[in-house]
Amino acid sequence: MASKPDKFVPAIIGGIVIGVLSTVPVLNFINCFCCAGVIIGGFTAVYVYNKTLGEQELIYSDGALLGILAGIIGVVFSAILNSIFGITMEKVLEQAMQFSQDIPPEAEEMLNFFRQNQSSLYLLNIAMSLVINVLFGLAGGLLGVAILGKKK
Repeated sequence: MASKPDKFVPAIIGGIVIGVLSTVPVLNFINCFCCAGVIIGGFTAVYVYNKTLGEQELIYSDGALLGILAGIIGVVFSAILNSIFGITMEKVLEQAMQFSQDIPPEAEEMLNFFRQNQSSLYLLNIAMSLVINVLFGLAGGLLGVAILGKKK
């Protein structure tokens, strides 16, 4: 029996899809539909993996593992992209605060809260994303096997 191909490259591709669909402005709205971007990333990992299988059968454990790996990689990729976008947004907000005299005190207080607790909020976001991405990546991987898997 031939050994199965490596799952890491398909998982990276699925994770990149998750990261882009979860982070890039406007594209990230797809996750408002039951985390569809994360499900698509898990499905993509299974799709890419299925192309490398040849005559071997795609099984549910493959899809589950690929979905989970894609979800974890998606969190890492999203964290990198969020850092880039976050630095840019912080600079824009600071410039807006310098040039605007009409900022309500409540808005200024909220911005100061986010600035003071930035690292804690960032870690909380990563922890929540990890749970969500793993669960919905798993669902996408299993869905991919259900749709793409066929008896060979």
